[in-house]
Amino acid sequence: MEISLQGPKQKEFFLTNNFGDRYLHSLNHNSLNQTGATLLQQSRFDRHCATKNTLFIVIGTDSGTLLSFLASKTIASGSQFILLEPSIIYQIINEEYSSLNLPENIVFAPSEEFQVISESVGINRYFYAGEVIIAKSLAAEYGFLTDYHELFFNIQNLCTQQQWLVNVHLKGQAFIHAQLENLADNIVPSTILKDSFTGKTAVLLAGGPSLDDVLPWAIANRGSLVILAVSRICRRLLEVNLAPDFIFSIDPHRLSFDVSVEMLRFWKESIFIHGYHVSPLLLGQWRGRSIFLGNRFPWETELNKPSLPMAGPTVSNMALSVATEMGFSCIVLAGLDLCHSKDGYTHALGSNERIAGPQLCATSRQVVTNGGWMAETTSDFLSAINIIGIQSQHALQKNTKLINPAKGAAKIDNILHAPLEEIVLSVLHEKPIDIINIIYPDISEETRKRDLHAVTDELSKARKKIIQIEKLTKEALHCNDGLFGRKGKKQNFKYKRKMDNIENKLNTIFSSYTTFLKKYAAHELLQITKLGMNYDDLTDKEIEESANIYYKNYNKAAKVLISKIDHSINKIHVRTEEYSTDTDINGLALQWEKDEQPGRAYIWLDRCNFTAQDIPAEKIEVLQKSIKLYEKQFVKTLTSPHMKRSVAFASLQGLRGKLLLYFKNLNGESLKNIQHSLEKHENPQARKYFHLCSGLIAELDENIDLALEQYQFLLDEQDEILREDVLQRIATICLAKNDHKNSLVTLEALSKISPSYVIHYGDLLRLTGQSQKALTTYLDYLEKVPQNTMVMLKVGNYFRELNIKEGAKGMYEHVLLLEPDNQAAKQLLLELDSFTTH
Repeated sequence: MEISLQGPKQKEFFLTNNFGDRYLHSLNHNSLNQTGATLLQQSRFDRHCATKNTLFIVIGTDSGTLLSFLASKTIASGSQFILLEPSIIYQIINEEYSSLNLPENIVFAPSEEFQVISESVGINRYFYAGEVIIAKSLAAEYGFLTDYHELFFNIQNLCTQQQWLVNVHLKGQAFIHAQLENLADNIVPSTILKDSFTGKTAVLLAGGPSLDDVLPWAIANRGSLVILAVSRICRRLLEVNLAPDFIFSIDPHRLSFDVSVEMLRFWKESIFIHGYHVSPLLLGQWRGRSIFLGNRFPWETELNKPSLPMAGPTVSNMALSVATEMGFSCIVLAGLDLCHSKDGYTHALGSNERIAGPQLCATSRQVVTNGGWMAETTSDFLSAINIIGIQSQHALQKNTKLINPAKGAAKIDNILHAPLEEIVLSVLHEKPIDIINIIYPDISEETRKRDLHAVTDELSKARKKIIQIEKLTKEALHCNDGLFGRKGKKQNFKYKRKMDNIENKLNTIFSSYTTFLKKYAAHELLQITKLGMNYDDLTDKEIEESANIYYKNYNKAAKVLISKIDHSINKIHVRTEEYSTDTDINGLALQWEKDEQPGRAYIWLDRCNFTAQDIPAEKIEVLQKSIKLYEKQFVKTLTSPHMKRSVAFASLQGLRGKLLLYFKNLNGESLKNIQHSLEKHENPQARKYFHLCSGLIAELDENIDLALEQYQFLLDEQDEILREDVLQRIATICLAKNDHKNSLVTLEALSKISPSYVIHYGDLLRLTGQSQKALTTYLDYLEKVPQNTMVMLKVGNYFRELNIKEGAKGMYEHVLLLEPDNQAAKQLLLELDSFTTH
């Protein structure tokens, strides 16, 4: 007789807890039984229901209880939910909740239909707004069903790549804000770097774990290498006293500054190469020379100069793109792993990610490494790998050899893997700084002031045009009210002609700026698509609504950009004032503090050539305050936003599901990597997962005694979920060994955790000749799960075997009461009269 503990079943039955919640044990175990589903879903999803204009993609439905909860809520304007279940689970839950009428903004679907469903709800509109959130049900978070783990990361990977593609075309508002703020400091365009280092060898230092293996080699061969570094590793480079020749940064967000601030220490030795939208907190406090990529202005103007290409999504992609254009004959890639190390680390020593600990739960995506083993990776790393594959083809065409010496790095076509000792280097005959001194323009104070004046003129010109656009869009809103006779206006078709005239002006006279404005406001303007109809099918009210959305957001974008331009003009004025030794230092310091750029104090001192003795007494106190604020930026705390995020990524929550997924897929190699990391993990919770992982590995290695030994450590574990897992594994092992004694003990313990194990326990009691106890066990189960007709038939047959005909008849008749067309029950009733026990 075969007893299987694996689920989910094709015909699994719902259990009912003390709160009246119906749930599937294979999905939720006892997770809904402490507070009840309503309170639990309220704590997890109430805030989502109140969030406007957002698409929530939820993995799992907690046995359908989340469907009931959401159906009872009012979903905020513009928001939608897509709830996904693996196909077999979807069928069971959909049947149970067939009478539940979900509103249009809540879609329940099998995971295989995600792409079709996401397109039908207009997912790109949410991507443009950056408002797609992927959430987990409690069942998916715990990973009772291992399919959830894989489903979550498949959906996350699809969405991450699509979001990045959208961002490439759209350029978010944060990028434009940074671009306008950087106008005063984006001075030298990147084309000066073209083929400037032909024939030389560079090492590109990125933040992956293999960086630590390459640093000693880079230091030892400093005289033969041009050293390129991404900004986030500068903390580590300070620790090993290695100043790079070039530092790269691209991201406009605050987190980028938090992890890169140490680069400001290298202002004397390094050249800063950055995207036009780099964090103003970095660029504005950089005391050295800098070179920018991309357009200086976000609209068409003669002040936009040609640029080297700027690849994404990561700063490493950008750095590699620029390095290839610089003409290096060979680029050694260090720390460009784009996957996890064997012990789960994503970044090198010195990084917040390394301090926070290994990421053991974050992903189940895997890539082949240079060493031939499989390594985990993330969605953004996968995007970077794909783009580096394209970049490597371009490098090959330019006769640039790319070498990655790390065995643990992701294997990428056209990138050679070779040990460091096999890389042949020749001494540089020119120092990188000497080459830069030749190609970098000499920018005098007068030249700089003229440039700032030209930028101010361009901004003032744009400001005037955008003010006119703001007035036209305001007038269009007025006309739209009159077109349909709203807000007390008499309906008049003349407003249609006026609106057409306004739109014509916007698209001709102001076209350079309207194109830019529409891109800036794209995510708001895309609200129009929510109508989901052809224009010819729209009602008057819908046409009016779409026009209102269009012109209101157009108008709002114009107002915001006028404010941003004013800020930029003011900043340029401050930059001009910084050239004066007699300036109002109090006013400058206040602006530096407001801009969060207190390091400008050093730039002012450098520019004025002041020594400590030269500084006027009245200025010293003000400057000291700015310098104190500047130095405070380098103080690292465990409460910084990036560190908090790193700690969250290093959480062990969800590891249990991942371990069981790898076990299910017979992936012993990945389990051993996690085991190695858990063995030295600092989190106290790691020990229990170490024993579970070790037991699973031992099972795969067919070392059953060792597996049982590891599982024994967890039998007294307070974590009921983990204890249930271990009891399942022990029961499975004992059943396979025909160890009926220990199988019965384990199955009895499991049956006390959930009724879903009771049938297995009864079957084994029956198999071992304990007939009466088996029968009692079956009947106890049917009291708790009275709808399980399959078990009723089984109990009826067992009654028949025991020659208890009335019991058998009662069971078959009860089956027919629940399922009148059940042919098996009908046949068994017919046979019952002629049946005699042999």
